[in-house]
Parts: sequence; structure tokens; C-alpha cells
Amino acid sequence: MARTPEALTQAVMALEQEASALIAPLITLFLRTMRRPVFNFVIASFLVFLGRGFLPSLEGLVGQHGERRRAGDCAGGVRL
Repeated sequence: MARTPEALTQAVMALEQEASALIAPLITLFLRTMRRPVFNFVIASFLVFLGRGFLPSLEGLVGQHGERRRAGDCAGGVRL
């Protein structure tokens, strides 16, 4: 698979579609387990984690030229 910005954008969009397919069953499970606070908390935490932009943040892993950022790079792409 080519590491072009278009290919990476398509990969992120595919991940977002898979995540949205996960959310509906999780909400159903959340509603069924409302009497079980531990399961309720775990499922609600996962939904909040997805809702806060986990998948859109995957685009931040990709540098300006389609390169994967190294662990030492900060958000602006400047190495410390």
C-alpha cells in the first residue's frame, strides 16, 4: 500500500466506518447493562474515548509528507 496522503486519508476513513459500526452495539449493550454499574462504566468510558476524537487523532500520526512521526517529535513536528 502506498504511503501517500490520499491513501492514509482513506485508511483513516475506513477506521472511522469500522468504529461507527461498533458504537451502535455498544450503546445497545450499555442500555441492557444499566443495572450493572461496572459494565456500565467500562462501556461508557469506551464510548467517551471514541467520542472525544480518538479516530480523527490518527491523522496526527502522519507527518506533512505522509511520513510517520517518530516518538521524539512533538505535535508541531519539531524534534526536541
